Amino acid sequence: MCSAAETSRSTCAAPKKIAVIGEGVIGLSTATAIKQRDPTVQITVFHDRPFQSILSRGIAGLFRIGQPTPIQRLYGNETFVHLAELWRTLGGFSGVQLLSGHIMSEDENSLRDQERAYGDIVYNFRFLSDEEKRSQFSSSHLEESSVIHYTAFTSEGAKYCPWMKKELIAKGVDFVQRKIDNLDEVLGVLSERERGESQRGRVPAELDKEEDLVGGNLPGSISRFPARSKARPHNWHSGTRAGRPAAEKPAQPVLDAPLSRIWRAAQPVTRIRPPFGRKSCAVGPIKPTARLVSRLSRFFGGRWAGASTRASDDLLACCRYRTAILLADEGFEVVVNCAGLDGGRLAGDPNDTFPIRGILLKVDAPWQKHFFFRDFITFTIPTIDAVYVGTVKEDYEDSMTITKNETNKLWCRYLSLQPAFKNVKVLDHFVGLRPGRSSVRVEAEMRKTEKGTEYKVVHNYGHGGSGFTIGWGTALHASALVFDLPTTEYDEALADTAALEKLTKAAEEAKAAAKSRVARSVTH
Repeated sequence: MCSAAETSRSTCAAPKKIAVIGEGVIGLSTATAIKQRDPTVQITVFHDRPFQSILSRGIAGLFRIGQPTPIQRLYGNETFVHLAELWRTLGGFSGVQLLSGHIMSEDENSLRDQERAYGDIVYNFRFLSDEEKRSQFSSSHLEESSVIHYTAFTSEGAKYCPWMKKELIAKGVDFVQRKIDNLDEVLGVLSERERGESQRGRVPAELDKEEDLVGGNLPGSISRFPARSKARPHNWHSGTRAGRPAAEKPAQPVLDAPLSRIWRAAQPVTRIRPPFGRKSCAVGPIKPTARLVSRLSRFFGGRWAGASTRASDDLLACCRYRTAILLADEGFEVVVNCAGLDGGRLAGDPNDTFPIRGILLKVDAPWQKHFFFRDFITFTIPTIDAVYVGTVKEDYEDSMTITKNETNKLWCRYLSLQPAFKNVKVLDHFVGLRPGRSSVRVEAEMRKTEKGTEYKVVHNYGHGGSGFTIGWGTALHASALVFDLPTTEYDEALADTAALEKLTKAAEEAKAAAKSRVARSVTH
């Protein structure tokens, strides 16, 4: 919630209309943080596909900060405090679980980095003694290996995210499934009810002859294909067979979209095959059957007159009548970009983010109660209802297919670490693309649409594999930017991180130069 000082600020107390792009852990966390600061704010969350097909759904969510930088520690500490509160008040109902475990590595320096990153944030952080290592782990991995132990939280994506969404819906947050191709689009979205009212009594008499284009999106299927953001005018007037006069209506802008995509979007509802090819809507007359007419009438709503003789142009006209979306400024003052891997593209730089491919195996091992990592790449993480084995980290790889070969390699790699799993059954697998970036981006900027409408964009993306570890911290930062609240603590941490990274880079360059000089001296 806003503090007393924050609430007195008009920027925090005044209602705002805010669009959040992204239904993953970052988008949901940010929407939640915004609602906590101002419960009266109106929020619409846009997502381009069902939750079951996004990255957050398959994440086990173990708390582990990747790098010991000031900003990562700040974000991580805020997230840990938040998860602890959820655990104390709700337990597993929120998808949060408290558990302990170990990380083993032959590189002790990497474990010292872990200690600096979160040793004073989590519970019970310590290095294991030689006796403890021998009693708990396979002897083949003990030589030259160090092991740390700590207690922290998992926030399981398949439970944590739906819980947040349920809470947001109860607080009046709207969720709209639609692919956003341009941040300016969000300013022109109409609600389903408003679309229906704006279209009532309007039927386009003629279609543009431009190949493969027809106006709009299907009601209820707005997100199933990317609509083009550029608007063009269309004259609505009388003279149609449907007889809905609108001759006095002014020209209205209509979104363009390939007609074949509209029909493909309709198929899950209508189960009707498109009466034309995928590449063009310029086809000859068609003769709809009674079944086709009945289904289209139910889906598009309204009469389907002259079915036996209606030609394709008339069919398309009826489609346009029901699917055209009228652009209007709905008054969103802030757009929050939590689009994950698409965050850079929406921000205007498609090369700003890159995929980091990962896979998980869901296994039947209910006795496994502790997490166990080896060198941060091979691990098992127990969650509330499942145990997960992972992973791979493949930068710039975007394949969403898991081959049998890589599944076997991962399984064999884990069995060498924990032979007791040799008879464990693999129940399922998951592949996801982490949103890679040089560093997480949380910042605000002002933009202006072609119409001259000014609005604020708050970016919150590029979390890599740490979304569930630092996500609540970045959400608090982003929500402060939404309301123009002081962000001094974050600004100082970012400045300290930049200075630290500069020093680290200089040290690495000096080390490389020294190594090169030694190599040259040996050669000569």
